[in-house]
Amino acid sequence: MARHAPTLAVIAEAQAERAAENQLLDQTLRVWQPRAARALTREDARQIVANLTGFFRVLSEWKAAELREEEKDLSSRPREVSS
Repeated sequence: MARHAPTLAVIAEAQAERAAENQLLDQTLRVWQPRAARALTREDARQIVANLTGFFRVLSEWKAAELREEEKDLSSRPREVSS
């Protein structure tokens, strides 16, 4: 079975993703390096991004669960009949 070479569009997309990731890591280092007691590496920056992403994902999940509970509570209340 022959392997297909990646198309130019696929290559361009991968390059754009790498560039965006590099920019994110550079920005992360600029923000966090002044707060660190040691020199941060790009791996440190990657871990910071992953940890913050996970933290905000959990907060979002908690909020969504809270909203679902509120909606459930509201839908289980008897409705008032207006006259």
